[in-house]
Amino acid sequence: MNSCQTFAVGRSSTHWRTIAGRLNGSLWLLVAIAAFAAMAGCNESASGQSNFTSASGQLDFTSVVNGLISTAQTTNPVPSLCVAIGKKGNVIYSSCSGLIDVADKIPATPTSIYRIASVTKQFTAALIMLLANQNPPALSLSDPVSKYVPELSSDPAVTITSLLNMSAGLVDYTTLPEVTSWFNGVAPATVIDALAPLPLDFPAGAAFEYSNSDPFVLGAVIESISGMSYSAYIQNTLLGPYGLNSTHYGPSPTGANAIGYTLDDSGAFVPALVIDPSALYAAGALTSDVLDIVKWDWLLLGGALLPAAAVSQMTTPPPINGSSHSEPSVYGFGLIATELYGRPLVMHGGTVPGFNDVTSTFTDIGWSIAVMSNISVNNYPVTSLWRQIVAAVSAPDSQFRSEC
Repeated sequence: MNSCQTFAVGRSSTHWRTIAGRLNGSLWLLVAIAAFAAMAGCNESASGQSNFTSASGQLDFTSVVNGLISTAQTTNPVPSLCVAIGKKGNVIYSSCSGLIDVADKIPATPTSIYRIASVTKQFTAALIMLLANQNPPALSLSDPVSKYVPELSSDPAVTITSLLNMSAGLVDYTTLPEVTSWFNGVAPATVIDALAPLPLDFPAGAAFEYSNSDPFVLGAVIESISGMSYSAYIQNTLLGPYGLNSTHYGPSPTGANAIGYTLDDSGAFVPALVIDPSALYAAGALTSDVLDIVKWDWLLLGGALLPAAAVSQMTTPPPINGSSHSEPSVYGFGLIATELYGRPLVMHGGTVPGFNDVTSTFTDIGWSIAVMSNISVNNYPVTSLWRQIVAAVSAPDSQFRSEC
């Protein structure tokens, strides 16, 4: 649960620490993206028209991306893979391969429901920003968290902002010895009571350290202000009103929920540990499909949900380094904000037992790519497939470059 690995990243070969074993751990993705972006940097801008289109005039990714999915499916032990590509929230391509239920041989489709794990964090951050930007504001980003969660009153420097950009210094609750007792269900107050007496890992606001505790506590802030459960508030405020009908707190009540898998010692698929949504809460409890996630990416980043200034806040990392490395943080408010091929890229990934996913958007032109799978393995085939798709459709030498 708390195993650590060290990677050499980027041009400086600085060591980053990734907590690949933690629930919903996404710091591994920061490492992968930093390395990929460093190797693929390019200041070339897109121009002109692409002639790689279908008869309808739409870009046709079928032969290129279907081939990448097929190769990933055959070279990795993956029950299923789902991919969607969209422009400004409109899905232009989607395809899936494999099975969401191996025993019953249920095929994956673009409407298959996967646990999205840490991608939940950007939804939680968006709820906080909605509260901060309503008229009158329900909170200030500079408020100490103790104003809403009195149990966390030991350090007034732990603010809403520090929770949003993961600079609060809170111990990651997924590393606590009692975490396994919470897998079958836990109240938010129980987790917060376990965190309250623990010293901070570093002074609040002084450094970046990926911690699932930060968005977990933000869930409690939302409940304190709204008087509703996190699950009810996100449904009533965000998912329902904005038509995100395939996105839910926990399993979909009506959709085709994928079963999560891992590998046994013989390499066979076996059902992974099932963790109650309450143990993941505002840090990782949501489920969705690739179609809804592409829609969500532009809803958030394109300005339909929040004012432009608020989106800019969410996608601007603070001028701090990581607590265990000298590289600047690339973490905004529940979002990784970086650059790839000389263009702004906003993204996040997630992993929880049985599931792995990545979603990303080039914010300059609104191209989004989402990849999901129902497997949790150490080599992260989803991340590899995502990188290959991004390169195929957006690299300077791509036939799609002028559009994507």
